[in-house]
Amino acid sequence: MTEFLEDWAAAAGRGFEAVRIIGEDTSPRSHELTDAFGRNHIPYRFYNSASAPGRHLLSEAGLEEPDLPVVELKFSTPPVVLEDPSDMEIADAFGLMKPLSPDDRFDVTIVGSGPAGLAAAVYASSEGLRTLVVEREAVGGQAGTSSLIPQLPRLPQGS
Repeated sequence: MTEFLEDWAAAAGRGFEAVRIIGEDTSPRSHELTDAFGRNHIPYRFYNSASAPGRHLLSEAGLEEPDLPVVELKFSTPPVVLEDPSDMEIADAFGLMKPLSPDDRFDVTIVGSGPAGLAAAVYASSEGLRTLVVEREAVGGQAGTSSLIPQLPRLPQGS
């Protein structure tokens, strides 16, 4: 069913593509990238590098025999094209690698933003503590993909 829906969505078009991933259908790295962008709610589209649209996009980017997968960030001018990028290279291209100021001070640092980390952050901030949350992958962890999480605390403002 999932494959059917993905095929339908690809044929119907998805609108804005912030990121294009051009790779092989069977590549584990291509799947890791599509999962990561999906978990982080970043609009992306996957193109098979062997398909006509995939070959056209590679040609348009001036890539004849690239290291796959290729990630193209469409929201920058000109678009950034990365060949077989690491997660750190993608984060850097997104502008996420800006270091904290040496003057920044926090009362609490929480490692991980799954349900427990988010709960700890909410309670710490509601007590007036300056809180920093450090996350390796996607904010929310399981909370970002679950439709129901019992006993998840509400934000201090009731949102």
